[in-house]
Amino acid sequence: MPIVLEVHPGRSVPLGLPLVEQLFLLSRPANALLPLLLLTAGFYAALGGFEQPSLDFYNLCISAFLLHAAFTVFNDVADRTIDADNNVRTIITLGTKTQRLRIAWGAAVLLVAAILIVATLPPAVTIVVLCMTVVAFGYNQRPLQFSRRPLASIISLGLLYGFLPFFAGYFVVSPQVPYEWVAFASLWMVGRISLSLLKDFKDEDGDARHGKQTFLLRYGHGATLHLSTWLCAISYVGITAILVLQARTLLLMVVVVVAALVVGVAYSLLRQRTMMAELATWRSVDAVVKQQIIIDGMFIVWLMLL
Repeated sequence: MPIVLEVHPGRSVPLGLPLVEQLFLLSRPANALLPLLLLTAGFYAALGGFEQPSLDFYNLCISAFLLHAAFTVFNDVADRTIDADNNVRTIITLGTKTQRLRIAWGAAVLLVAAILIVATLPPAVTIVVLCMTVVAFGYNQRPLQFSRRPLASIISLGLLYGFLPFFAGYFVVSPQVPYEWVAFASLWMVGRISLSLLKDFKDEDGDARHGKQTFLLRYGHGATLHLSTWLCAISYVGITAILVLQARTLLLMVVVVVAALVVGVAYSLLRQRTMMAELATWRSVDAVVKQQIIIDGMFIVWLMLL
């Protein structure tokens, strides 16, 4: 029977698994849904309605998934000592140097595979994905280390999980982007920034111990929670307004705007209440991510109906 290491309550990483399975678990594949949903949103925004996705779209999704997996592992390797102090127990925090190297090399293979797939896509898509690669590398690697700079950290995550994936998906269909979709992507980026503000709650103790200057540690719990809630509300109201302007019929416009506004406001309030009620534990952060995925899915369905 493989030894099981607890990452968080309810999560485990068996040490005796093959390298591929270790990489899969360490890459936290559920989190990859956030950029993949934005790829999908960009794709259907460019189409202006529902159509069967192209082969290029599927290849882009595969490359984005591999890219996310690779840099998630790279970030965990870079944050090994901080994660150990936060009681994150994986092969990266408890394994030998040789085991960590094997994991890192495995992630490097995923990165190379992602780049090779991207090279087959239209040039505009390739450029955007390469930009994502540069930002992802700079997030936790020297000399940039955006993760240790309060504003750079949340902005870079907004780019990686919102703005850039949207345009990668859009450029699969067309290299020409109307200004309203630039505003749309920017507002979705604001929503992703509001989400990124919350992720540091679960790592607060270890970050403080190692002098990692996150937004939370610089400005405190109250400011972080309130800014996150306001940015979330701004994002949803703005996205809803743009989608209303794109609606083809008055009835569809009325129905979707009421539904989206109610859901958006309720979600913003629920998120702040959840974070405060559970003292910003990893469970409340995970609950917020799940809520975000549901709301994203609703907006994508709306895009398909345009």
